[in-house]
Amino acid sequence: PRSFYIKSKGKEESEVESKPRVRALMLKVSTNLELDEQLEADNAVILGSELNGEMDGDCKGKYCIKLGEESELIQEINIRLAGFGGNVPTKKFTTKTVAMIQQFQRDYMEVAPTGKICGDTLKAIDEFEAKYPINFDEIKCKCGKCNGFGQGKFSEQKQDTNIKEKFRKYEYPGIHRSLVWALRSVYFYLDKKEKNLNYSIKTIYSGYRCHEDNTQNGRKSTNHMGKALDIHFNKNGSRTRVISDMEKIRKKIFNKYLGAKWDWKAGQKNIFNLESTDVGATTWIHYDVREYNLEYLKDEFFVKNKSGLNGEKIIDIAKKEGFTKTCDCLGGYTNKNNSIDNGQNERVDPKTLNTSDKGIRFIKDWESFRSNHYNDSEGYCTIGYGHLIAYDKCENITIPDEFKNGITEAKAVELFKERLVGFEKAVQRDITVNLYQYEFDALVSLLFNTGSQFLNVGGINNGETKIKKNINVQKYAEGADEMSDVTNGGTSGLVKRRKAEINMFKNNVYDSTH
Repeated sequence: PRSFYIKSKGKEESEVESKPRVRALMLKVSTNLELDEQLEADNAVILGSELNGEMDGDCKGKYCIKLGEESELIQEINIRLAGFGGNVPTKKFTTKTVAMIQQFQRDYMEVAPTGKICGDTLKAIDEFEAKYPINFDEIKCKCGKCNGFGQGKFSEQKQDTNIKEKFRKYEYPGIHRSLVWALRSVYFYLDKKEKNLNYSIKTIYSGYRCHEDNTQNGRKSTNHMGKALDIHFNKNGSRTRVISDMEKIRKKIFNKYLGAKWDWKAGQKNIFNLESTDVGATTWIHYDVREYNLEYLKDEFFVKNKSGLNGEKIIDIAKKEGFTKTCDCLGGYTNKNNSIDNGQNERVDPKTLNTSDKGIRFIKDWESFRSNHYNDSEGYCTIGYGHLIAYDKCENITIPDEFKNGITEAKAVELFKERLVGFEKAVQRDITVNLYQYEFDALVSLLFNTGSQFLNVGGINNGETKIKKNINVQKYAEGADEMSDVTNGGTSGLVKRRKAEINMFKNNVYDSTH
């Protein structure tokens, strides 16, 4: 074993004396998400020495980013992994960063946690983004008077240290990135670590609420002006309003994995906070970043769309900052979470499958919600989440009464679910071999866009497609690749969607970014 010494207050301790102490401190960093600044300072030398061990990838830790470093890249890591224990968007690699990375490595990557960043961890962060897309249509303000994210009112209060955050009326320009990235971890933990609870996210019930929305509805809280999300949950596939379910979700997901605490109590700074049942969140989960220090509530941390939220790939950012050798050190990492989405080691009969929650989010993201009727890329009259009104342009038909004045998002979701069943049945009818969940989801998405009979009539001379033919003789990859031709002559939106569906079918990556 390598020689190991700790310097503390001018004294040296031998390897025999120090190693148990190091192990205890490492354990504390791994599990305690409320380390204070003093602990961070006292333990920096100890942790820095231990984390420089030869444990990582093919570079043996030589090029890893670790405790004590500072950069824009580290700030991005702190934002993108905020849902793994909770951290503020600081540029510093702190002990909280160590704990957060360890949790991500242990839970998501399923590798031995080092608390350092190498290429394998950067790769996994990009994969994590792609697997859990976010729908900003659900996050926008519903008042109808603003653009979805306020109008920047009360800007004179921005960064005013004399105003307590709970009373600050400033309409932040979007939703805080850490808050939304953390939502991805909620999806992940419900999917992978706590699936026995049988909960899933139904919808983001309330995201941004601008000043108009607050005034109109008599609200006093300014939490939702960019700093909070309210979420409704399903239990066993149906919306639950049971208080005990909310308490369990708060404890088993948000408190356990996000490091969130309750009700903005004194001393609980720079963490996610939950609104408890006692305060008012009885049938939903509310969490926010209201107790972040002002330096972490600057305009730069608030976004209005996916591109602002996701930014560049984390590996590309690392390369731009000169961490090329760090990025190249992958150590043979393979994401075990990309293996089988339905928890089985073999494909199963598609008749036993329904579209997964991730598949539903994927399709809805590509279709996008439109409250009023419109002509889609094929020139067909459509409304809601791609609900077909007629195989003709809207201006050429008489719009049915139920659609004349537009529809609510709730109605659009209802129509979407009704229509989805037909495409699931089409896949079950036309595919005669077993499928993984993600292969099934990709095919449902394809048919949702092309029609329930497409696999039978979309080929040469209106015959069977090569997609169907290849898959049904278990040439799965070849069948998926044939989807790339289904683009209506190279329509850019369809080219992107087909790429995403192929990636889902072949790699279990649910990426609806476009």
